[in-house]
Amino acid sequence: NNTVVESLFIRRSCEQEVSGVFEDERFLQIHKSYIINMNQIQLFSHTEITLKSGVVLPISKAKQKDVKHNYMQYMANRYH
Repeated sequence: NNTVVESLFIRRSCEQEVSGVFEDERFLQIHKSYIINMNQIQLFSHTEITLKSGVVLPISKAKQKDVKHNYMQYMANRYH
């Protein structure tokens, strides 16, 4: 009936909502719940990342290998 209904709810998945952020090489998904800016990493370990703000975030087991590879590649490109 041509009525416009506005909603405050997101109708797409989180991945769809933030997909554009991955066009920037600084951003990395380390867990289904966390996307980080690699410029903000203070400490990196196999299982977690500490940000410059002091926040410690887990790296999911499924993503550990890719996160390590992507972070090392990012750092190599940054200082190359």
